[in-house]
Amino acid sequence: LCPNGQTWLQDRCQDCPVSFPILWCLMFAVVLGGLVLLYHSTKQFVSARANLVDGVSMICGVFWELGQTLAVISQMTIDWPEEAQNILAFAKFLIFDMDDFGLRCLLPGFR
Repeated sequence: LCPNGQTWLQDRCQDCPVSFPILWCLMFAVVLGGLVLLYHSTKQFVSARANLVDGVSMICGVFWELGQTLAVISQMTIDWPEEAQNILAFAKFLIFDMDDFGLRCLLPGFR
């Protein structure tokens, strides 16, 4: 656990970058805007037939879940083959480890 004013970056405690609070605010605005857009794009007459938006959202959801599953598997202490290690290393960003997001820079008392 890093002291106040520092966050876990690149496998060690480092001083909080000035851009972290700005990035958090920007991310909040993008997520909020995305939710509003998704609501308006899916608010339509309910039918038994899937349209293009429904199909694409289902495919994206399946790949998102696959990526998170691979990320969790990558945390296991198993000697993976080189090819599998490359794929698992790519999926690690989907774990959402709060230390990686620098939340302690935005909220200094966050534990």
